Amino acid sequence: GVIYDQTDKYYANPTLAVLGFRLYKADLKTRVENKETVMIITKDRLSVFDQIRSLHLDEKVYFARRVEK
Repeated sequence: GVIYDQTDKYYANPTLAVLGFRLYKADLKTRVENKETVMIITKDRLSVFDQIRSLHLDEKVYFARRVEK
């Protein structure tokens, strides 16, 4: 909680790593071809062409799970 209060970066909390979560930085392309850099929190190991389902947590932070093929 202290990390979030001071920096608004709750995704940088070391507790997430202890609980097995991974952090990814990704560039998303929107429908109007704008590029946006976001943080993705997941327990899955992601690669470039993986499809994900995500839950929007904050302006630039998403919780995601990889879609099994």
